Amino acid sequence: MLKYSKQGFETASSFVQTDVDGRSYVVMLNPVKEFSDYKVVRHSLSSPSSAEELAPNEKASISIKGQSIGFESFAVYPKDSEFPLKLADGRDAVYDVSVYVADDENLIGGYIGEWKVSKDSLSGANKIVFHVIEQGPASDDERALFISGLSSYSKKVPAPELK
Repeated sequence: MLKYSKQGFETASSFVQTDVDGRSYVVMLNPVKEFSDYKVVRHSLSSPSSAEELAPNEKASISIKGQSIGFESFAVYPKDSEFPLKLADGRDAVYDVSVYVADDENLIGGYIGEWKVSKDSLSGANKIVFHVIEQGPASDDERALFISGLSSYSKKVPAPELK
């Protein structure tokens, strides 16, 4: 198996038969746009219109999956290293986005929703802002109920924003 990679494209792989002379192979590389500048802001369930930075002890995991384009990307925030978040470039796409925020001990909030990205809005963007919702102080049972209903609570905050 050979793996193909090029800056600005998603990595691809292909099985290659080496015992046949004159055979050629075509591998399609899908263009991607990389975002090193992304952040997560939180909204309180009691006041979803105002946004705040995550607390120093809070971390977020971000998962983006294309609905019909076979594309996935994953990142963490705050960034521990230079690990860019990627989106499929040059096309309109619909993504399923999951962001989970945890403090030192518990899963405390997040965002689950659909994100429609047009190729035009993507071309001029260089930053992504993810909005998450947090319940605030709660018992373990209340927190579990909140996380299980996260896709409904996520409708109270904006979808991810390209800037």
